[in-house]
Amino acid sequence: MTLEEARVILLRYRPGQGNEADPEVAEALDMAARDPQLAEWLAIHCLQQEDLRLKLRQIAPPEGLLEQIISEKKAFDRSVGQKRRWLLATAAILVFLGLFLFANHRSNHLATSEDGLDLFQKQMAGFALRGYVMDIQTNDPAPIRDFLQQRQSPSGYALSPTLTRLLAGCSVESWHSSKVTMLCFRTGNPLPPGVQSDLWLFIADAKVVKGSPGNSIPQISRINRLTTATWVKDGRLYFMGTTGDETVLRRCLGWIVVSVRTGEVQPPGMLMWLSSH
Repeated sequence: MTLEEARVILLRYRPGQGNEADPEVAEALDMAARDPQLAEWLAIHCLQQEDLRLKLRQIAPPEGLLEQIISEKKAFDRSVGQKRRWLLATAAILVFLGLFLFANHRSNHLATSEDGLDLFQKQMAGFALRGYVMDIQTNDPAPIRDFLQQRQSPSGYALSPTLTRLLAGCSVESWHSSKVTMLCFRTGNPLPPGVQSDLWLFIADAKVVKGSPGNSIPQISRINRLTTATWVKDGRLYFMGTTGDETVLRRCLGWIVVSVRTGEVQPPGMLMWLSSH
């Protein structure tokens, strides 16, 4: 079973609903227990399902509905036969089922698509902070680019010589069945035991992330324990995060090459923006 196949199977997994008895689900859950990347995705999926259940529990019937049903039932019993009562009950069930499916679709839509950029940033930050395994560890950009091209993950980026020297490796993550490139760097600051890097750059197709920024000016924010910057360039969404402070992040932003076609270094206007914020 591949990672993508496991994710498709776990889409139907609902904690506490007996899905664990399904052999395919059980195999996918076992894989998630051994794969940190799949475990992170499964945790987010379960949170979304719990949020959906909470929303459904909050749906309350209109005030006075019970009294109206009782009143109409008495009148109905006096005027119609058994067959028509069954027809009306069936119609009521169908209406309720339609309302339930509508609420389920709307809640699921809100949970999976609303604030897509916010969820993307949190999920990528989670990959960086909660542990990961690099698919390839090297400071040589050539084998990294070859690996990303083979995996059909975004590879049309360019890094300045300074940032290239900090390169430690890469991994391929996913976002809604789309590949996301994860580049890992070491800034030179002391790292805790077992920590592989302290700076990450995620690259994705901007079209697959709802709410992606409309320009190339980095938007700096704090997400979990990361200082982050988010921007779009040439149709790619870039999300950079570091465990260092904002000074480290801005220095790293100044190292990024803007044009993925020409490889030109950051223009003076961007450097002025970095020093004035």
